Amino acid sequence: MSSHVYPNPQVRRVDDGSTQRIEPSLEDSWSDGQKLAWKAAVIEMDTGLTIRILDGQSATRRRGRWVPDTNVYAMTISGPGGGSGHSPASFHACWNFLNGVNAGASTATLRET
Repeated sequence: MSSHVYPNPQVRRVDDGSTQRIEPSLEDSWSDGQKLAWKAAVIEMDTGLTIRILDGQSATRRRGRWVPDTNVYAMTISGPGGGSGHSPASFHACWNFLNGVNAGASTATLRET
């Protein structure tokens, strides 16, 4: 069984002189997987890391049968120092994990300069 990969959208940071924003902006109508891919694209833009969001593959045993879990995701993260993965996890766990990846990459960049 192969996982669906959520393609990262093309994002850019727009500075109008007084504020900055990301385009396209995060849309409430997107699926959770699309929202995670958007966040991954913003982090890629800011850090240079490569981040992929996939449907997670896991199952829970219920009444003696394995039932596939829904709404779980997996992530792969790679950069000059190597790579890592994280799965399966809920939307919120992945969002929080990506916050940590962004903070860690930003801190590492500050230390290098």
